[in-house]
Amino acid sequence: MSQFQLQNVASVQRSEGAFFDANERIYAGYAQNAISIGKFRLQAGVRFEGTKTDFTTHHVDSTGVDPVTGYPTVTPFSQSSSYLKVLPSVQVQYLLEKNTNLRANYSIGTSRPNLQDLVPTTIVDPNTSNRGTVTLGNPNLKPTRANNYDLLIEHFFQPLGILQAGFFYKQLSDPIYQTTLIIPTGQPNAGFFQNQAINGPSAHITGFEAAWEQRFSFLPGHLNGLGVAANYSYTTSQVTFPANFSGGRTDQPALQRQAPNNWNVGLTYDKARLSVRFAVSHNDTSIFQYAFQQNSTPNDPILGLKGPTGDIYLYAHTQFDIQGSYRLYKGLRFFAYGLNLSNEPFGFYQGSGIYPIQREFYHATAAFGMRWSSSE
Repeated sequence: MSQFQLQNVASVQRSEGAFFDANERIYAGYAQNAISIGKFRLQAGVRFEGTKTDFTTHHVDSTGVDPVTGYPTVTPFSQSSSYLKVLPSVQVQYLLEKNTNLRANYSIGTSRPNLQDLVPTTIVDPNTSNRGTVTLGNPNLKPTRANNYDLLIEHFFQPLGILQAGFFYKQLSDPIYQTTLIIPTGQPNAGFFQNQAINGPSAHITGFEAAWEQRFSFLPGHLNGLGVAANYSYTTSQVTFPANFSGGRTDQPALQRQAPNNWNVGLTYDKARLSVRFAVSHNDTSIFQYAFQQNSTPNDPILGLKGPTGDIYLYAHTQFDIQGSYRLYKGLRFFAYGLNLSNEPFGFYQGSGIYPIQREFYHATAAFGMRWSSSE
C-alpha cells in the first residue's frame, strides 16, 4: 500500500490555473516623409498600432469541492482588451563635415505586456523555494509608453568603419515590472512568496553610449583582414511604486535588468576564405525582481535593502567567446566555436552578494562541424 496520497485541491490549483488560451492581434500602419535643405535633413513619421487580446482560462474555487470526486470546482473564464497607440517620431540630421553627422531624435514608443503576465490566473505551488509560491496574473496591466530623446554624433571611416557616441533619455509611463512579496499572516497561503507583474506610475533612464566598428583594410599584407567591433553604455535609472503597492515602498530603485555598465569588445579577421570572431562581453549587476517590503523592515540596517529580504539581483557576468569558419569549396564551410571560455557562473542573490539564492556553474561549450549553404 502506497504511503503517498494525492492532494486533490493542491493538485488542481497547481495544474488547472496554468492552462490558458490566448490570442493577440496587432494591426499596424506607418507613414513617413523626409526632406533635405542644405546640410539639414528632416525625417518625420507616425506609426499606428491597434492591439486586441482575448483570453480563456480556468478559475479554481477551492471552497467548492465536489463531494464525490473531492476535486475543487473549475470554471472557464474569458476576458478581452483592446487599445490603439499613435507613435510619432521626428529626426533632424546636420552634416558637420563630409563624413560626420549630428543627429537629434524624438520618438514615442510602446512596450506591450507579456501574454503570460496578463492571464487572470492564480497558480499555487507549495514546493517552490523554502516558502512556496503563488503566481498571479494581472489582466489590468497597461502597455508601457516611452518618450525617447536621443542626441548622436557619428563619423564614417573610409572605406569601412563607423565611430558613434551619444546621450539618451527615456521617460516611461506605466512601466511594467515583476514583484515578489511575502503574503502576510491572516491571508490564504500566508508566508508564501507572491509573484505578480504590476504597473508603476513612472520611470526614467538616462545614459551614454559609444560604438566603434572598423575594418583595418589600410594595414599591409595579411593584417588588412583585421577589424574591431566594440561598444559601451552607461545607464542610470529610477522607478516609482504605486501608492497602494503592498510592499509600502517609497524608495526609487533602478529599473529591472538595467545594469549601469555594459560593454562588448570584439576582434575580427576576414581574409579570403577565413573568418574569425573573438569577443568579450560584460554586464554589471542588475535588479532581477523587486522583493523588498519597506513596511516590514523600514529602518533595519540588517534586514533592509542590502539584507536577505532585499531585492533580487543578477550577478555581474563577463564572458569570452570565439568562433570561426573556413570556406572549403563554394558553399561548403568548416566551422568551430568555443563559448564561455572563462567558465563564467550564473546566478541570483538577495540584497547583497553574501546572500546567494542560486548559483549555476558552467564549463566552456565547444563544437565543430561542416556547413553548406546554397547562397554562397
